[in-house]
Amino acid sequence: AGVAAAASETMRFVDMGEGICKDSLGRRYDSATFSNSTAAATQSHAYENATQSPASCEEACVEVNPPMSNIVLVGIAYGVFFGNNACKCFFTEGYLNRGCLDGAKCIFSMVGSGPVNQTGDGTGKTCYKNPDFTQIADDYSSVPQETLGVVAELMGNLTAVRGDVLLLEEKNHDIVATNAGLMGNLTAMSANLAALEGTNANLLAKNNELWERLEKCLTESPKSPKQADSDEELVVEFPKLKKVNKNLNPPGGSEKKGLRHGL
Repeated sequence: AGVAAAASETMRFVDMGEGICKDSLGRRYDSATFSNSTAAATQSHAYENATQSPASCEEACVEVNPPMSNIVLVGIAYGVFFGNNACKCFFTEGYLNRGCLDGAKCIFSMVGSGPVNQTGDGTGKTCYKNPDFTQIADDYSSVPQETLGVVAELMGNLTAVRGDVLLLEEKNHDIVATNAGLMGNLTAMSANLAALEGTNANLLAKNNELWERLEKCLTESPKSPKQADSDEELVVEFPKLKKVNKNLNPPGGSEKKGLRHGL
């Protein structure tokens, strides 16, 4: 597969700083170099964009053997080499003994092995470490290509499984957060319910108090006169008025001179 003319500037490899990539013992790695000083006619079309940027260099080196890149490719270096823009692909010890890459210039004499640990030996270039590199042997020259293929496939499956695990962990985190929110809401609802129960208890106490006061008022109120103890009709007697004779004379008076009294 070829490299796109404009590689994405998003990089997976990690910037380790200025210089050439080296292992934990400070040793340099075997490398395959793509340079813009090489005539296009002698360079593979798949890697002709490798010198455009660090991202395009990473993409080109990974495309050397995509299934096995994480068990053979330790890192890259991008920058100026001998006055020309160049892209270097660094491989762990023994892998390039199988032959150089099409269109590249290879160095097989280095003995660097394992993950990139440090940088050095040069300015104007930057080392980028493959964070997913996994070493399966100290020297790959004795490892059959078929074995590398099988291991690469297993590593790919393992990477996919790890991706699924991370996805499940994210979903689990979301579920835990949701449950925490629900528990918070439940706690708030319980507190509100407790407050309502307290208010209801106070209202019941007030209601009972009012009923007691009302019963007391009804029990202690005095009976009116003539009020019957039963449900019979209350009877009130009024005094009878006497009829006065209109011709009644006052004492000591005569009939003619008497005053008339009336109601």
